[in-house]
Amino acid sequence: MFCRLDGGFDGEKTLKIQFKFPKREPDFIVKETPLADQPLIYRLSGDIFPLHADPEFAKASGFERPIMHGLCTHGFACRALISQLIPGEPDKARRMACRFAGTLYPGIAIKTLIWKTEDEKAVWKVINAETNDIIINNGIFEFGDIPKDEIGFDDRVVAVTGGGDMNPAGLFKRMPDVFKKEAAAGMDVVFQFNIKGPKGGDWIVAVKDKECDIKPGEAQNPDCTLTMSDDNFVKLFTGVMTSMQAFSSGKLSLDGDIMKSQLIEKIFDLNL
Repeated sequence: MFCRLDGGFDGEKTLKIQFKFPKREPDFIVKETPLADQPLIYRLSGDIFPLHADPEFAKASGFERPIMHGLCTHGFACRALISQLIPGEPDKARRMACRFAGTLYPGIAIKTLIWKTEDEKAVWKVINAETNDIIINNGIFEFGDIPKDEIGFDDRVVAVTGGGDMNPAGLFKRMPDVFKKEAAAGMDVVFQFNIKGPKGGDWIVAVKDKECDIKPGEAQNPDCTLTMSDDNFVKLFTGVMTSMQAFSSGKLSLDGDIMKSQLIEKIFDLNL
């Protein structure tokens, strides 16, 4: 629980982080303008707090109108950093830290100011392009290739052809064993998996109210179709790579109701 403006709870005071930006012009300035209805779109992420959608609630909270989600503005900054420092390689983003310092109304232009400080490190902030007020401050961005020992790679996962059931067909057979029945209560969804590569194939995963049916083939009207290579499928279903990492790096493509793809991690233990 986060209690704004509340205090007096005693306890040790945390160490304040000293943060200084370089005394020079930014190396990159990225200007973008969120849509006037940007928060309504961002609500699809699951954050339905009324401050970002209900005008009366916003006024009662001291604002003229609904404000941007902080993490939505954070997303604009993330995209700006990737575009300037690791264009086309979002999977190289390693760390993003910051302090949310101000509010922003939808439709107001922003600038992401970026200073590259080391080979794989930069500092950044986001300002209101009209007033220069700071929206996000003290930003840190670290990027680059991730050593295998940091993300848990092992030979049995990296090598899809390593034998046993460590391949798509074997993993599909094991999926019913890690199906979370209670989490699937009331669901009625059909997933189509199109796995490419020498160990690939087409598989149907149908979930209906605590029941799961998995078989090879192509569904006539799947709710969501997931397409990826055989090795990336193994990494996904063995917990080496998350679905968000796979999608954002272009290793997973989705068709149909893409929001339903988020249910997979909810109803299956992806650590086979």
